[in-house]
Amino acid sequence: MHQDDDPALLRVAEAVTDGAPVDWKAERAARPQQSGKVDHLRLIQEVARAHRAPISPAEQAPIDRAPGEGALGLLTTSAAPPTAPAAGISMQHLA
Repeated sequence: MHQDDDPALLRVAEAVTDGAPVDWKAERAARPQQSGKVDHLRLIQEVARAHRAPISPAEQAPIDRAPGEGALGLLTTSAAPPTAPAAGISMQHLA
């Protein structure tokens, strides 16, 4: 731990890393001078939560074409379903 590290913020960061719940309102109130750091940790938690969430088969976009094949594998793209924010890209290794 670095001498400038706040042990309370490190505990919050550890909770985020572990996927544990955090009382963000209480954390901001406890350290108003570091509310920016608390907000950044909350954003990191939201991104991590989105990446931990399972994707249902209904949310997976069908592959609509194979645009190219290279030395590392087959690159495919997929059309985004109406509820998805963007199209996906996938690499499949050709063995």
